[in-house]
Amino acid sequence: MSGISPIDLLDEAVRPALGALGDRWAGRSAEQLLMGIAAVESGLHKLRQYGGGPAIGFWQMEPFTFRDILKRLDREQYADLRLSLVCLATVQEPEPGEMAWNLRFAAGMARMKLRDAKPRLPE
Repeated sequence: MSGISPIDLLDEAVRPALGALGDRWAGRSAEQLLMGIAAVESGLHKLRQYGGGPAIGFWQMEPFTFRDILKRLDREQYADLRLSLVCLATVQEPEPGEMAWNLRFAAGMARMKLRDAKPRLPE
């Protein structure tokens, strides 16, 4: 089965997305984690969940999780982060389906899913 080159995904989607989110969310650990998750979840070729499930994109995020992340970022203290994330999308109010074709936005959403993970990613 063919898919995207890991180097292309890293260079064209993951690094630009993390850079757009800011230094706190970028770094080698974040890059490696996002690449590993995409490899395991989708094999870097599946944009919809096997068996017809709801998960979307290389990081296989479900619409509920997508909406929850954006809802939590609606708080005032996260306004700048939400704006940086939404700027990766093509519209101000993105829908989950955008993660199937907008790889930078999908990478940004995946990073936001991991933002509260414990322990924190190493520098």
